[in-house]
Amino acid sequence: MNRNDIPPFYCGVDAGGTSSRAVILSTNGKNFGWGYAAGANPTHAGWNQAGTNMFEAVRMASADAGINTNQIRSLFLGMAGVVTDEDRAHALRLARSWNLSPSCLCGVDHDIRIALEGGLAGRPGIAVIAGTGSSCYGRNAEGKSWQAGGWDRLLDDLGSGYDLAQKGMAAACQSADGRIAPSLLQNLFFSTLDVTNVADFSSKVHRPGLARHEVAALATLVLKAAHQGDAAAIAIVTTGADELARMVEAVAHRLFPQQPCDVVLIGGLFEKSARYRVPVESAIHSRIPQAIFHTTQLRPAIGALSIAAAQAQHTFQLESLRRLSEQTQE
Repeated sequence: MNRNDIPPFYCGVDAGGTSSRAVILSTNGKNFGWGYAAGANPTHAGWNQAGTNMFEAVRMASADAGINTNQIRSLFLGMAGVVTDEDRAHALRLARSWNLSPSCLCGVDHDIRIALEGGLAGRPGIAVIAGTGSSCYGRNAEGKSWQAGGWDRLLDDLGSGYDLAQKGMAAACQSADGRIAPSLLQNLFFSTLDVTNVADFSSKVHRPGLARHEVAALATLVLKAAHQGDAAAIAIVTTGADELARMVEAVAHRLFPQQPCDVVLIGGLFEKSARYRVPVESAIHSRIPQAIFHTTQLRPAIGALSIAAAQAQHTFQLESLRRLSEQTQE
């Protein structure tokens, strides 16, 4: 094939705290590739490791599509932990070291922007993320945007997998040492971590210590206990759901005052268990009766791809993006 016959390729990257996904698609929609790597939140992985992991996902996606990285015409990164202009500049410097063409268009923003872009297929509205961390982001028809939450676990992350699991572990300890009534949480957490007493439980959690995503994965135990009627677990889930609803309320107040607003729930905590989606939707409706819930249209990586194409003044057909979104691996 003559080099002039090679169609332009666009690349979108979803760089989360637990994993990174890259997707590449040609303008004619005939050639595509997916790539996967470890998480790339610079707050936790550090900038160098974040850059290495994102590039590995991009390199893998390029190979899967049968191209070299220097054939990418436009690239967009959606990164967890990127919130300042300095963060964005740092991320762009990393991207420029990936053997990209000097003419490649590069953009970067936080991962909740691409979650909204994919979740509502480019339409205005609000995206709520609950996975390892939590956040909420909205954009209205005038292009104005607002973020609530997403300031990481030391400052926020309320309603996230990490938040639910941490509170569940605390309740398990308090149940074991007698501060609260016996709770199913104690049995579930102790059994999962293969311990029989609170001292060993504490040691296993702290020495050498569970990683942030490993803690967050334990949130399913809290949801399971709540489903089985455990009072302590129900209180944790109810509080977490209301914290997410407060984020949506803050964003809606800024962008959609007294108007109906489209809302999409995104993230591993919603995907793995309907036990959290139901109380979260209920909590949001209690604060914003005019909220209209939608199922996720496209994965966040596809949202990043769509923005990458827009940077180059190109628009993909929605059905093509839907088919590509369905072909990703879990």
